[in-house]
Amino acid sequence: MTPSPRLLVLTDDVLGDRMAGPAIRAVELARTLATDVEVTLASAVGGRVDIDGVTCADGGADLRPLVGAADTVLLQGAVMARNPWLRDTEVRLVVDLYDPFHLEALHLHHDDHLRSLDDLEGTLRTLGDQITRGDYFICATERQRAMWIGHLAALGRVNPRTRAADPPLRALLDVVPFGVPTTPPAPVGAGITTRFPRVGPGDPVLLWGGGIYDWFDPTALVRAAIRASSLVEGL
Repeated sequence: MTPSPRLLVLTDDVLGDRMAGPAIRAVELARTLATDVEVTLASAVGGRVDIDGVTCADGGADLRPLVGAADTVLLQGAVMARNPWLRDTEVRLVVDLYDPFHLEALHLHHDDHLRSLDDLEGTLRTLGDQITRGDYFICATERQRAMWIGHLAALGRVNPRTRAADPPLRALLDVVPFGVPTTPPAPVGAGITTRFPRVGPGDPVLLWGGGIYDWFDPTALVRAAIRASSLVEGL
């Protein structure tokens, strides 16, 4: 019997009860892929979670034994920057480009030109190393894919050989949506009408699923909500 392929999913975010976007995506990718292959999940910075069907390893220290036991490694963010020896391994690398963190770098220190420039150069080096070494790439949306095709082309990964083998380039870069649990969320604690008395049982509630960062545009969402509310009232 042929053994199941062994996949290692590596995130550069902390795994645990409360997780940010990169860790959530890594968890859901691991959970989904475990139905077809043998999956191990680990964080390059520490923490762990329990997922049925997935081996959750303690990361944050030396990842070499985990990489050595895998046939393919799916990584994201700054995992390779934290572990530059990954460039010289024989393992197949799938690079998750869902987070365009080089664009975030443009906003992090926008009031300090030199620091912002250093951040941008650092993130571009990180992305360049991944794109040069990676065997396959994924991102979260078609719009992202259009951007990353240009980035891959600039670094020579879109070339006559790759185009001749697969003109749409889906064998090089394809879309895997962000990923959320299939189980509906269950209520925990007091409901929103208890915490916010002005919200009635039948009132529509919009949830913002994340933080508010300089590179987001929450004001557009607020304006859209006000506009939608006025349209509904006018019906």
